[in-house]
Amino acid sequence: MAGIVFYRFLHLYIILAVSSLILPCLILWRFLKKYHQFRLQLIPGALIHILLFSSGYLDMHLHDTRMNSGWFAKGNIKKQMIVSVNGMVKKKNQYYHSTAKVLYTFDENRWRTGCGSLVIHFPAAMDSPLHGDFFYVNTEVLPILPSKKNSSFDYQAYMALQHIYHNGYPKMPGIKKLNRTEHTTFFYAFTGHLRKNILGIMDRYIIGKDENGLAKALLIGYRDNLDKDIITAYTNTGVIHVIAISGLHLGLIYAMLSFLLSFFQNRKYLKSCRPIFIAAFLWIFSILCGASPSVLRSALMFTCLLGGEALQKENYTANALAASALILLCIDPMLLWDIGFQLSYAAVGSLLVYNRWLGRLYISSNSIVAFAWNSVSTSISAQVLTTPLILYHFHQFPVLFILANLVAVPLSGIILIMLIVLCMISPFPVIATPLALLTSWLSRVMNLQIARLNTISFSVVNNIEAGLTGTILFYASIVLLTCWLTSKKPFAALALLFVILVWIAMARSVCG
Repeated sequence: MAGIVFYRFLHLYIILAVSSLILPCLILWRFLKKYHQFRLQLIPGALIHILLFSSGYLDMHLHDTRMNSGWFAKGNIKKQMIVSVNGMVKKKNQYYHSTAKVLYTFDENRWRTGCGSLVIHFPAAMDSPLHGDFFYVNTEVLPILPSKKNSSFDYQAYMALQHIYHNGYPKMPGIKKLNRTEHTTFFYAFTGHLRKNILGIMDRYIIGKDENGLAKALLIGYRDNLDKDIITAYTNTGVIHVIAISGLHLGLIYAMLSFLLSFFQNRKYLKSCRPIFIAAFLWIFSILCGASPSVLRSALMFTCLLGGEALQKENYTANALAASALILLCIDPMLLWDIGFQLSYAAVGSLLVYNRWLGRLYISSNSIVAFAWNSVSTSISAQVLTTPLILYHFHQFPVLFILANLVAVPLSGIILIMLIVLCMISPFPVIATPLALLTSWLSRVMNLQIARLNTISFSVVNNIEAGLTGTILFYASIVLLTCWLTSKKPFAALALLFVILVWIAMARSVCG
């Protein structure tokens, strides 16, 4: 992560040359005498950390399409290209919008292999393109412009996280659909067909516009039919994670599948098939939901846990979480700057550190009280390390997040399980219809309760100024406070006091 951050702000390619010498040094160290290895035992650890730092830097360099000689955006803005549609196609303002990967560019009177992606805006007069379709396009390549100063969403920065920096607006004479090979699109065709069938089941059984939109958002993350006021209510009350497919959903599905397939454990030949089946289901579900960073993180983490189970090793959640982060950042280092990625790992890391400690503060023999306290402690735990990020990115804080989570988390879990069962029994309307009516009623209850909480005047505090330096000091305060509470060392308390004083002084200078 340090190497990734360093590359974004400063390009020093000497780091790549230095890193190439580290591995030989580590190999030579193994040939030293045991006496020297003992005396120099700190050196290999330091070299390994430098190697990891350099690997992050190299990872960013290799994924930076702008450094590639075949990047399509070099040269004239007028381009002839062969592209492959690789994103979800949406129709808006008389255009079909989607991302497309550039395969070939026509340059100097011959076709060359290209690289990079752009946003293609096809005219609505043509048939809707599909994921995996190939097109010849003749268009001007225009840079994505920065958002307006008063806009809360920076579209240019958001697309840059996906290595996309340009738009294309081809017109009908300059567009030609090409034949595509079926084997390259089979998987996406399968998941697309499955996604379409699930949406059809929701439209057939779930009554009510808001309930229908909530069901689609909960089940596969499809939020196009969800009213903007409902999304605002869920955001202001701090439970937007409920309708944004995340680890909560995959955790419920993982628990449900583990319970249903528990009998596999007693059968010798089926025992090894259990983790494979669960992992396959989780990955198909993740792709159906759009493969967002939070879903990929959860799917990878559960896959690591299932891998440990298959190898009959002891599972340690923190290691599984770290392994999933390492794999994701190796695949795409720009994910480190994605808000969903940051919030996702901050929430899970916060739960691992604080949930057990907070849960032990109060223990009740009453099952209802114990469940309520467990929900409260979980909500507070997840909020500890996510609060600085929320203040930095969104400049607001949901005051009633505990009450909202007490309502939304249990209800959303019940509704999600009922929706999965509904999809399974949808061919039998006699059974599916009563279940769909109950699911619609529960969805309506959840929407109403969240909307009522949102009407409270102090449900959210807006316009909180939080810069990068303040966010770093906030995290430093949390870490030092945690160290002081767990170790009771005076140094941690003094360091915490110093950080708070610096924070106050910085805030006074800004206000003054």
